[in-house]
Amino acid sequence: MSEENQRADIWNLLHDGEITAIGGTVPGYVRITVNIAYLRRRFSPEGDSFVITLRNCTILQLKPYNEPVETDFQKIVSSKVEFLSTESSDCPIKLATTVGELEIDFQTFELSLDTGAIISYDQLDEASRNYWDAFASRSIKVRAEKNLPSA
Repeated sequence: MSEENQRADIWNLLHDGEITAIGGTVPGYVRITVNIAYLRRRFSPEGDSFVITLRNCTILQLKPYNEPVETDFQKIVSSKVEFLSTESSDCPIKLATTVGELEIDFQTFELSLDTGAIISYDQLDEASRNYWDAFASRSIKVRAEKNLPSA
């Protein structure tokens, strides 16, 4: 997968993740801590979050539903933003969240665990696919046990 696609697709891998901290400056480097325990448990050592470091970030703003655009990092964090999905294929990314649209533009990114250990996009992609495959298998099993129609 090209780096351009990874810049957009990384946010879909973090589906359900909640922003718990943002640091840095725009323009510049920005670190976003995303709590997503069910996915983080697939990595050692234990933890509950991932950190995405955005290099040459030029936009990071939240467009809440029916409210003005927010660029203050603390106010974005206090909004309890949870990632849903993006249909963007490259930057700027327009990410649907539980509280509105998060717009992000950056040149490159680096992923790490909350312990500081660097991980690759491919490692996160594999962990995400494995989680959702197991989730689907559990759902099929539960439906069969309860004699429910398939989804």
